[in-house]
Amino acid sequence: MREKINFGLVTICIFTLSMGVTTLLWSHLETVKVGYRISRLEKRKSYLDEERKALEVEKLSLSDLSRIEKISREKLTMIFPKNEQILFVIVTKQ
Repeated sequence: MREKINFGLVTICIFTLSMGVTTLLWSHLETVKVGYRISRLEKRKSYLDEERKALEVEKLSLSDLSRIEKISREKLTMIFPKNEQILFVIVTKQ
């Protein structure tokens, strides 16, 4: 009888120990997975920040007024209107 109790107690101890070890390993693996995901997301954020900065520089260069004026004069053959060519529109509220 005593041998059955000892065997049952040893079995319960081994099972409990194995469940504890499994839980510790699982939590460690999840922590490592989350760490890798954070690392990937930080790299992606860095890449997107660099792309945003490059696009901001491009936006500034494309919206330069002297560049726009040059294009409008040379490619579109636009000129400034003379004073007599300017029409004023008066809008009244009804």
